[in-house]
Amino acid sequence: MNSQLNAAGGKREVRLIGVCLVAIAMLLPAAATAKQAGTCTVGATLRLSAPEANQGSLLLIEIKSTKPLAEVQGDWDRRSVPIWQKATSEKQRRGLLAVDLEKAPGEYELKVTGQTADGEKMSCGAMVTVKKGLFATEKLQVEKQFVEPSPEQIKRANEERQKLRDIFDRVTPERLWDGNFRIPLDGVTTGSNFGKRRILNGNPGSPHTGVDFPAATGRRRIGNWSGAGKSRSHRARYGAAPALGTHGGACAGESAAPGKTLE
Repeated sequence: MNSQLNAAGGKREVRLIGVCLVAIAMLLPAAATAKQAGTCTVGATLRLSAPEANQGSLLLIEIKSTKPLAEVQGDWDRRSVPIWQKATSEKQRRGLLAVDLEKAPGEYELKVTGQTADGEKMSCGAMVTVKKGLFATEKLQVEKQFVEPSPEQIKRANEERQKLRDIFDRVTPERLWDGNFRIPLDGVTTGSNFGKRRILNGNPGSPHTGVDFPAATGRRRIGNWSGAGKSRSHRARYGAAPALGTHGGACAGESAAPGKTLE
């Protein structure tokens, strides 16, 4: 449906629907701006890249201990936060706290728990303030079939939604990437439409959770980072849309068959 609205001549907007917010976070010097937050048991500290976050943003979490850590888990508002070991030290852990685009503004408690290598319990806690994000809204009047899909279209949309949800819900215990992520097109530095919401014939839709990069049909796309192909299909709303898995999520990348590894 959207692909019909966006098609124009020999070019079309290639929607890279799974562009990870992780890519943006890893390009920022977040560690340099981290600030101590909350309270911890003796010997541990918790730092966040910012004291508050807007809807649709990320915070970098840093945990440091005076003793080597064996295991660490994160929880934010009853959702698991992936935590990984910093390669250079057994006494440090990092994590990414992702704030949903539709997360209600307010204060939410972040809890980090674990134990040291000698079995000593450790914990940290902090309140994270979520502020309302400012995103574009587009109002359109379209033909009836774009807002009242057929039963077959609804069934297909639900299947596609569940397939993507299954991909994004897979979290590996170890971090599968190292270093910076990159923009998936050479010569491009910014994208658009993240958080944008369309109101079709007065009916608001869900906010756009990806970043769009305009490109000519056939232009080479590059994975944000190496990973294994998770899906390759022609989806109703986005046309040909590959997904490349990295660490508990999916990024748009080259056309890769499921299971194929891309470097």
